[in-house]
Amino acid sequence: MDSAGTSTIKEEERTSESTRTVYQDVPEAPDLRTPPLSMHQLDGPRYTVKPKEYAGEGSWRSYRSHFERVATLNRWREEKLEYLWVNLTGAALGFVEGLPENQKSSYEVLCNALDQRFGAE
Repeated sequence: MDSAGTSTIKEEERTSESTRTVYQDVPEAPDLRTPPLSMHQLDGPRYTVKPKEYAGEGSWRSYRSHFERVATLNRWREEKLEYLWVNLTGAALGFVEGLPENQKSSYEVLCNALDQRFGAE
């Protein structure tokens, strides 16, 4: 390839009497790869990422980090509380169901309660 972005290809022309070599410049093909886009730049159809379930086993803080990333990818804002709730199972779900209503009213308050109960595990 030369400095102008063209490559030289070699073609052979065959005639009835001899073979002659012809060189011609051929422009490089454009780069058709799409630059990476963040999820917030996409306006078209999206895929939904399903979070893992949390049963109260393992680190709550690790699970919350995972859930927060999924929520960002899925553009969950107001509905984070409901999505968290439906992904709790086992001991975690039992704990949340036993909380007073004022601790189940917002995402942050519920996460704080889960952190107090399961955060050190």
